[in-house]
Amino acid sequence: MTLLRVMKYSLSLLALFVVSHLQAQQAPTSLIAQVPYVEELKGKAPVALLNVPEILQSLEPLPDFEIPQQLPNEFILTDLGRHLMQKSREANEYLLEGQPEKAVMIFTETLEKWPNELGIRVALADSLYAMGSHQAAIREYQAVLEKVPLHFQCLNNLAWLYATTNEPGLRDLESAARLAEVAKVVQPRSHHLWSTLSQIHFENGDYAEAEQAIGNALLIVQQMQVNLEVVVSYLIQRDRCTLALQATSLLD
Repeated sequence: MTLLRVMKYSLSLLALFVVSHLQAQQAPTSLIAQVPYVEELKGKAPVALLNVPEILQSLEPLPDFEIPQQLPNEFILTDLGRHLMQKSREANEYLLEGQPEKAVMIFTETLEKWPNELGIRVALADSLYAMGSHQAAIREYQAVLEKVPLHFQCLNNLAWLYATTNEPGLRDLESAARLAEVAKVVQPRSHHLWSTLSQIHFENGDYAEAEQAIGNALLIVQQMQVNLEVVVSYLIQRDRCTLALQATSLLD
């Protein structure tokens, strides 16, 4: 999995958007009071397999992270905001250059100065993830979730990590499913979340459920402006599910 390709969409603004708000955020006392019920999508994506070059077919589906479009003005105007913005940009440049270890170094040093900035901790977790240090990434994601149990990005990314990691002893599909279900309550119409749910179902061998979930993700992105690589990734993910279903039906 080319995690660097995922990270280039997330880190440039991620830490900056949440850092001014997360420190004071409290977990809601009631999920029902905070999150309206949203019915799951029931439509299905087209069943025709994606006709793309073989190199694209070899790609694994990747999680894509939501990118804040702008920063709050009150945060941009602070000295700390400008400093963290610059640090995040420097880290993102290293990621684009294929040097995630330098991004990790920047965010680690920044956290030593401002240990309560949860947005920076999220960016550090994502950078560790990109570097392939999954155990360390898990610790940082969990540290954020201890303070903000409904942090969607941490819930989604940690669920994906548990479902797909190849590090011995770290894969945990039960925990992945639990985290994804919480994330589903927080953002039930997030295409990121439905992609993660699809991958979890696929890893569990539940190919029909996996195909339905990634179909939901595709239905959602059809109504949005998203990067083309995201759409291609979802089409590849859908085709894996379709092919797996076809293979298992032949064995029945």
